[in-house]
Amino acid sequence: MMMYPRILAQGVQVEHHHKVVVSLEYLDICGPGWFGIIGANGAGKTTLLRAMCGRLPLDAGQFYLGNSKVPVHRQDLARQIGFMPDVTHLPLDLSGKDLVALVAQQLGQPALDNSLGPLRQALGVERFWHRPVGQYSAGMKQRVALYCAFAGGQKMVVLDEPFNWLDPVSLFDVKECLNNMAQQDFLLITTLHEPLAFLQFCKAGMLLESGHNRLMLDESKMADFKKGSPADFERYVVTSLRTEAKSTV
Repeated sequence: MMMYPRILAQGVQVEHHHKVVVSLEYLDICGPGWFGIIGANGAGKTTLLRAMCGRLPLDAGQFYLGNSKVPVHRQDLARQIGFMPDVTHLPLDLSGKDLVALVAQQLGQPALDNSLGPLRQALGVERFWHRPVGQYSAGMKQRVALYCAFAGGQKMVVLDEPFNWLDPVSLFDVKECLNNMAQQDFLLITTLHEPLAFLQFCKAGMLLESGHNRLMLDESKMADFKKGSPADFERYVVTSLRTEAKSTV
């Protein structure tokens, strides 16, 4: 029986300068599929993803992977969950191809995994990745960073605002490719700014407000929203985010 990727958070709390930035009593994300996190700027989305991937320490609570009842250490989270690096921190002297090979090598994966061919094609990275990253445009850096999240071979992948700086053609192709991967055996967890993309691609998700789960959108709720008007869903999300933004001013 195939074991699909799953991550569970219990009592997770992350602080910054003694202020609670993320506080989740319970969150269970099961794959395969695409799980979206949407929220206003400053809602704690990036902090949550970085903690989930072992890049930030927890001040309370635990993460669990699969059906295990044993908490997962930060190092194990970092190894078992693919994470999209911050484009502002990419090494400028390395070529994109060498950067991808380095990520893959660390986890014992081939630098050119054949199964990721469709993603490479959608991103178009092979057209420019022999050049140093320092010569890249913002969109090129975004594409290579997104590909790096998959280069380690993990089936659970976290992407923070993956569509920034992508042109319309690349945006369409990448969304379609990621959606196909999510429908097979990947669990994609992404932050999104577009309510319509959230509705179109995500099988489940959540609205994050001031680090808390304001609303859990499980598969049943998302299915109900998909039956209705996309404009109504967008209005619902925007109204929620507008309320949150006013409360943080």
